[in-house]
Parts: sequence; structure tokens; C-alpha cells
Amino acid sequence: MFYPLCKTEYREGFDTCADCSVPLVAELPQKEDQSETSQTEINLEEGASYSGELVEVFQTLDQSEVLIIKSVLDEEGIPYHFSGDFFRMSGIFISPARLLVPADSKDRVLEIFKELEIEA
Repeated sequence: MFYPLCKTEYREGFDTCADCSVPLVAELPQKEDQSETSQTEINLEEGASYSGELVEVFQTLDQSEVLIIKSVLDEEGIPYHFSGDFFRMSGIFISPARLLVPADSKDRVLEIFKELEIEA
């Protein structure tokens, strides 16, 4: 099963994303359909919903960075989605956590990263 937005593969037994409850798909769309995935409506953190273009602005293997970023974006009211941050083994991410934000929030998020001295 695959998460249609970030294309993360789940092991058998999962049918929805553990973070945002988006239904998983058995196969990823063909190349021509992949541009559509950035327009998929997804449930974001804090129960919000967003339908529009999402862009990836950050990847990390550091769980503490994910927690800090989530806290700051919640405080700023910026919708976001971290994909991949549920793959943990003894507190260490097996694959990078990827931060997706609405395209029109990208510049503000990058400003926040500079203020926090986080390299994007």
C-alpha cells in the first residue's frame, strides 16, 4: 500500500496514513497522473483540511526538529503535513520526515526556518 501524496510505502495491514488518515492506494498513479497528487485534498495537522497545491520544503531525520516545527507552524496557523515521520525504530526515523505546506505559505515557512536557524 502507498500514500498517494508522498509515495511512501506501507507494510501489509495498513489502509490509511497513520498521521492524517488519508486512504492508501494499492498502486501509485502512472507518471502522467502524478501531477494530480499535489492537488489532493488531505487532512492536515490539528484536524484542518486543505485542498490545493502542496510543496515539500524540508526533510529531516531528527525527531526533535519535527516537534519544534509542528509547534511553531501550529502557533502561526500555517497548515502543514509531515509524511514519513511515523517510521521510527528506537526513536530514530528510518526514512526522512518530509514537510509539505501549501505553495502560498512556502516563503513564510522558509522565513520561520531562518529565524529558527534550521537549514531547509
